[in-house]
Amino acid sequence: MPIRDWPEGERPREKLLQRGATALSDAELLAIFLRTGVAGRSAVDLARDLLLRFGSLRALIKAPQADFCAAHGLGNAKYAQLQAMMEISRRHLAEGLGERQALHDPQAARPACATSITRPSSACSWTASIACSPATCSPAARSTAPASTRARW
Repeated sequence: MPIRDWPEGERPREKLLQRGATALSDAELLAIFLRTGVAGRSAVDLARDLLLRFGSLRALIKAPQADFCAAHGLGNAKYAQLQAMMEISRRHLAEGLGERQALHDPQAARPACATSITRPSSACSWTASIACSPATCSPAARSTAPASTRARW
């Protein structure tokens, strides 16, 4: 059944607009990206097939161009769209990091690392120093701290 024949609240695009992107499954988000299905298969059906074939959204996104384009319903245009969206996402995250002066806790470091780690062609080295004292750091954290830090305790 074509998505346009589904109840409005179940259609991925309308669902996103009503409830936000976090309310959608991976298949529904991918279906919005795909926009159309293939003969006899809705965009959601195609998205589910692709997730089964590749195993996850991450694997689909990281798939080599030849593997991606070999999947039924995909081609060079969709591959280019996906790569462009990934670059837009990286730049969005990097721009947000540029607005901050420092990373004050491990949760703030996650997006910073993500912008570099997800770029397959770049290497990234991070050094982080989180201020803590023997009273606030776990024994595991103390045992992995640099010798210079342990010496101050």
